[in-house]
Amino acid sequence: IEHSYVEDLRIVLTAPNGQSVTLIDRRGGDGINFTGTVLDDDAAESIADITAGGAPFSGRFRPEQPLSL
Repeated sequence: IEHSYVEDLRIVLTAPNGQSVTLIDRRGGDGINFTGTVLDDDAAESIADITAGGAPFSGRFRPEQPLSL
């Protein structure tokens, strides 16, 4: 995802049955992108732990809420 200020983004995945999972909730900072970002319940690092200094955010991260609800 390329966006001028990714900290503005709240990314939610909604299933056909209406169940929603928050993937990313206002993480990052100014002029920072999610490039090659994989969200995986088994990843070592949580997306909630990212800081603006670690951008662009590439690699595997646990989403805000588990994908396996």
